[in-house]
Amino acid sequence: MYYWESLLPACGIDIPARGKHGPCPICGGTDRFHFIDDHHHGNWHCRQCDEPKYGDGLDLVARTQGISITEAAKIVADT
Repeated sequence: MYYWESLLPACGIDIPARGKHGPCPICGGTDRFHFIDDHHHGNWHCRQCDEPKYGDGLDLVARTQGISITEAAKIVADT
């Protein structure tokens, strides 16, 4: 089983500790991003991003790297 808290940094994505706010790896800022991961899918929310303002770990990898979900899944699988 993969843990998104360690998997996302391995993919080059800095996230704040679970339950804390921090910089959004997608749009920037200093305290708008929240890594939730309540259901172990890498769930996150940003108060500033363009819609949608939330997603799962694959969405985060895809959006930070400007790639498709399929390409993000390949990166995650190789990590």
